[in-house]
Amino acid sequence: MKYGKNKPTKDQQKRLDALFVQGYEVAVCHSYEEAKGIISKYLGICNN
Repeated sequence: MKYGKNKPTKDQQKRLDALFVQGYEVAVCHSYEEAKGIISKYLGICNN
């Protein structure tokens, strides 16, 4: 999670890239709703 317009640091981005290459789902979210949507989609949960 990041606040406002903050972006991952270079070290954080390297970690995210490494996890993605290994097949993990990765995302940087800026709100609860954004995170909830990504997690729900990943788990196949309907967002009603």
